[in-house]
Amino acid sequence: MSSDGAVAELFRVHEEEKEKNFQARRMSEYIRPEIILFAEAMESAMRAHDAEKGDSWKECHIYELLIGLNKKFVKVTRAIYTLMHKDENLGKKELKIETVDLANYCAMVWNR
Repeated sequence: MSSDGAVAELFRVHEEEKEKNFQARRMSEYIRPEIILFAEAMESAMRAHDAEKGDSWKECHIYELLIGLNKKFVKVTRAIYTLMHKDENLGKKELKIETVDLANYCAMVWNR
């Protein structure tokens, strides 16, 4: 590659990165920070199962996903009960985990 070609390629890459950064800033202005944090927690939970399950949910029958969603809903309900009637700190901890899992099942169903 000639010197001019290398400079042109570097400029092209730089412009692409600038556009990505612009889009990311624009997205962060458009999406509430709390939503971004929740989406990051959802992605983190999904990635934690990648080695074991990958994207197997895409191949599951919709009924399997609905059963999983219902089970997660029950776990959220139990976490609420724990928070309100037993141990507030434990309930909050369980609620954070289970609401993310429930949301992931909702997303899986929504994407079908």
